[in-house]
Amino acid sequence: MLSGATEIFRCPLCHNYISRGTISSGNTFGAVYYSDGKQVAPMLPEIIQITKCRNCGNIFWITDENIIDTIQSWEINSKYTDIQKADFLNVDDYIVALHLNLFDSEEQEFFLRLRLWWEFNNSNRYNKSQSNSDKIIWRNKREKKYWKENILRLIELFDKNSDDKKLIVAELYRNLGEFEKSIELLNEVVNTDYDWVVNTMEEECKKKNTRVIQLN
Repeated sequence: MLSGATEIFRCPLCHNYISRGTISSGNTFGAVYYSDGKQVAPMLPEIIQITKCRNCGNIFWITDENIIDTIQSWEINSKYTDIQKADFLNVDDYIVALHLNLFDSEEQEFFLRLRLWWEFNNSNRYNKSQSNSDKIIWRNKREKKYWKENILRLIELFDKNSDDKKLIVAELYRNLGEFEKSIELLNEVVNTDYDWVVNTMEEECKKKNTRVIQLN
């Protein structure tokens, strides 16, 4: 991976300076793939699209309109002081963003809901102490409520006409514990390149496992 320029932008509310790194080239060597569609590639990290200002708590999309400068990383300290590095949102931030309708299209809503789903799954994805459990772990009943509402809306938003989308919707149903619906969708996948994924997910359905799994 080769790092690219650093973009400087300002919070639309309090005008706090924030920076975002970019990459000029990358690859998927060593990438890990999960059943919810998330890819973790050390040499091709995701670029932050929406963030939260630490100064005022404002959540906003990073757009061309609020980027004010593009510099090299070593220039930051000489040009800007007390600058914040952009962070990815967490579960609570995504819930707030959706509650406030911080999206202008179904595409942006889908972006937020997909990443909220991934964030919910992260506690199980990376929590080795829960690796032998077949149940999803939540912090409280409120979080479980938002998790379920988010999954049901994602199922509505997903276009189920392609095999790769059918796999993800089947995963959403598996997360919900609706294993028959999951297997039904898996059986509709016709691309033989996905046979090993289908077989793996069907086995997890038979085990009544609702947790996200690593595929490779």
